[in-house]
Amino acid sequence: MAAPQLKRGAVAIIDSPRWPRDLDWSQPGTVMRQDDVTGRVIDCELRAIVRELRRAGETTLALSMFPTPRLSYFAGHIAVPSCKPHLRAFGRELFGLRATAPQAPEPLPPTGGTFTRFMLAGFAAYRALEAIQVACYEGYPDLQFRLWCGPDRLPPKASRADALAARRRLLAKLAARLRVGGAAAVGTLDQADAAILALSILAAQSADCGIVVEHPAEGRFWLTLPAGTARLIPSSDDWKLAGHAKA
Repeated sequence: MAAPQLKRGAVAIIDSPRWPRDLDWSQPGTVMRQDDVTGRVIDCELRAIVRELRRAGETTLALSMFPTPRLSYFAGHIAVPSCKPHLRAFGRELFGLRATAPQAPEPLPPTGGTFTRFMLAGFAAYRALEAIQVACYEGYPDLQFRLWCGPDRLPPKASRADALAARRRLLAKLAARLRVGGAAAVGTLDQADAAILALSILAAQSADCGIVVEHPAEGRFWLTLPAGTARLIPSSDDWKLAGHAKA
């Protein structure tokens, strides 16, 4: 097995939502949500957390998240001839779509096709990992990086060299504090994204605060707040502490 650590009791953070926003993750199969879904509750809670941190001067981040599309959007993109075969297979299996399934009744937007189709790989990853009893959470590397930066600026990924250098410096500092190695091996932005999620899980077991934002139909989202900032966030029925918080 390529990753023997992936077994019962392991924790995986996946940079993808679990399911289309109008489907109910808590139900087996493809079940539509009963509420009128214009956006995810998880996204609203994350924006509220970031807003409170910004008010307290802990970050300058203005959270921007790509909205999770509805099932019809994915069904339409699966039917497009340019969709990669493995993503089409994932989608048909996950949603129970027939190979002859019709196009979505609404027109497809002109952008977002390739990016959104790769969400299908994320949907499949949740199913595969939870089948072997790995605890799965959604995560957002860019948000996690910016939370660790606090009020400091993080270079955008468009400036690849500067972005990677800044992320490597932050990873090295965090890894040294947590007394773990491997940060020096990070050589790409994708590796940096994976590393910040892994280190953030470890940090929540020490002095920092792990938070789980959850909703029955949408799943669970993990983020870690640096020590001392959790007290700045108002309580909510949609999130809970998942690690240690020391002021």
